[in-house]
Amino acid sequence: MPDRSDSSAVPFRAARARSGFTLIELLVVIAIIAILAAILFPVFAQAREKGRQASCSSNLRQIGMAILQYVQDYDERYPMAFYGFSASQNTLAWPELAQPYLKNTGVLVCPSFAQANGAPPGTRFPVTYGYNYYIGGNNNPNGGVLNKSLPELVKPTDTVMAVDSGTFAQLGVAPERWTPRLNPARRYTAWLLAHAGSTLMTATNNDYGAPHARHSETTNVLWADGHVKASRIDRIYTLPGREVPNRPANAGTANWSPCLDPSYGCF
Repeated sequence: MPDRSDSSAVPFRAARARSGFTLIELLVVIAIIAILAAILFPVFAQAREKGRQASCSSNLRQIGMAILQYVQDYDERYPMAFYGFSASQNTLAWPELAQPYLKNTGVLVCPSFAQANGAPPGTRFPVTYGYNYYIGGNNNPNGGVLNKSLPELVKPTDTVMAVDSGTFAQLGVAPERWTPRLNPARRYTAWLLAHAGSTLMTATNNDYGAPHARHSETTNVLWADGHVKASRIDRIYTLPGREVPNRPANAGTANWSPCLDPSYGCF
């Protein structure tokens, strides 16, 4: 009969007891996972943002094609920014004029700015891009800006047609930190692009705005000839408190931006 007190069973039981992780080993594994997560999560976030930026560029490219089709159908004139005496009370705005050619309301919303989910005046759907007011203008006989024709643009490849929009150009604040603003009641954002020094640009005006650097500190720009390219705001837009060197005497207000002016284009 075997001796039940055989000591050879003891090492076996001890080995089984030692087969689990110690607390220190678990803490080391958790620390390694945390370090890897800290390294990889920003990379994943950047990749997602690159995807959204590419989608936004595609949106603007389609908007550009639609507007240029409109131009060809209407004696080479760009669509009005809006019809009416004021942007806030207009009867018809540029997104509606482009819609017969777009046939898609979703392309008017940047995937990185989906919180702007209200419809601006003169349209029925959200819009997160700002159309250059100095190209589109309006039909207000008391001081309105007439919409431009394609031949009137001196440099279409260097004149902004539309951008990621929705901010107020703030003096002394870097453009990538300009805070997006929404109409508090209707949840729409600025859908018209104006110079930083324009009298139309105010801290409370939800219709006229500045570019929004919502893609890794850059803004997507649709140029008047239809091509799209990402840019830092200070390369296309004169910042508050600054002047363009050798600015022509008749070239608009303070903080005039040649890239927005159809008579000049980027210098």
